[in-house]
Amino acid sequence: MSPSYGKPINHQRRPSARRSFSAASPIPSSPKIESPRTLCPRDGDAFSYNPAHLPVWYMPPDLWARLPSQLLASLAAMQHAGAAVLTGFERLENLSGSLDSVTEETAQTAGSELEDCFDTITKQRTSSDSSSSRHDSGFSSPLSTSPTSSISSSPLLSSHHSGAPITPLSLPPTIDSDAQDKSNRRRAFTTPLDPHNSYYTAELSYLRTDSLPRLRHSARKVETTLAECRRADRALASLGAEFEAWWVGKKQLVSSLNDKGKTLGMSMGAGGMCMGWRGA
Repeated sequence: MSPSYGKPINHQRRPSARRSFSAASPIPSSPKIESPRTLCPRDGDAFSYNPAHLPVWYMPPDLWARLPSQLLASLAAMQHAGAAVLTGFERLENLSGSLDSVTEETAQTAGSELEDCFDTITKQRTSSDSSSSRHDSGFSSPLSTSPTSSISSSPLLSSHHSGAPITPLSLPPTIDSDAQDKSNRRRAFTTPLDPHNSYYTAELSYLRTDSLPRLRHSARKVETTLAECRRADRALASLGAEFEAWWVGKKQLVSSLNDKGKTLGMSMGAGGMCMGWRGA
């Protein structure tokens, strides 16, 4: 006879109170599916400028209206880069005005504070040396008692060393510790840069490494685009004289700004290899 099991025919299962997340948020079947992300900015070389410096790079409106769109895009990039360079020089002028007013006072204050620091350290060093010398003199007597008896009891010593006292440690020649400490203090203590000087140096470094190279490259791009447009469209030959008259002046302005930035860098003591400044 087979065993009988309970068969709950009329029994209904109670609903579960636990929430099911399978329908609300299905698990992706493929691990390659990624969550949507925000788009990154397309311009990785973003920069700021003062719009007041844009009119310096403008051309006559009638000439601008006759140029092809491809050349207009290169010209607009060059104009924005030029405005950024002029904005950088404007910031340098503002910083140089405040720098001249605080340089002398800051140098005097830093020098006096540095001298006071040296005097304090020297006094502490002198008192420490005097106390250590007195401490060492109290223990010098046991080492000088009857050197001859200790020498004669050792048969391994040679005869020409019999008259010299033996110390437990072989010390190196005495070095002038005061002179060495002074040289170490000169290397260890340096006067920090004034905040205005730091701002000026940082602004000049950005101008020489970012703004001016951007302007030079955009000017070369204009010349390259102009040559391509002339090969593709013969109608630009009629604009040659008028456009060249405007373009020559802008190329001279780019060259003068580059020379000005290089001169400012040399005046700050920054050579061709300093802060990434290479002659260009």
